[in-house]
Amino acid sequence: MKFSKLLVSFGLVLLGSASISANAQSTVCNWASVYGYTSGNYSYTSFICRTSSNVVAASRTDTYDSSFNYRTCGTVTVTSGYQNTNATQGNIYPANCNTNVIATGTPPASSAAASSAANACYTGYSQIIQTSPGSYPAFNPSNCGPQPQCKHSVIALDQHSYPRLKYTCL
Repeated sequence: MKFSKLLVSFGLVLLGSASISANAQSTVCNWASVYGYTSGNYSYTSFICRTSSNVVAASRTDTYDSSFNYRTCGTVTVTSGYQNTNATQGNIYPANCNTNVIATGTPPASSAAASSAANACYTGYSQIIQTSPGSYPAFNPSNCGPQPQCKHSVIALDQHSYPRLKYTCL
């Protein structure tokens, strides 16, 4: 009985140290807001986590509901070659939404970033825009990168007159 308790305790210590070491790894990118807009009582702010070689490793869109003074962290979408550790970088907004993103193996290199950071396209960045009667904020193509060759796609997420539109940088 004592041996089994000792074995279980040892196993829990190993699991705890494994999760600590995964979360203790430093992030490979820095979070920055790139776009924001307001629709009704809601404000949306898009963030990307960009590496030093100008590759977008992750993105998210946070929501703020002004009627309830409530902020929601967006779901973090990571690019292939990266992993979200779910360890936040602080307790106050936006650090409480900024998660540490680590490389898994060899991260993909952007050919544009390899030649010059000024020619980088932010492949994988996505943004959802809520359309509404009248006007709504248009997607800014420069969110995909500073060059005209940086393309994006758009899909409608809803099947009604004013759908949410999801823009993804290619």
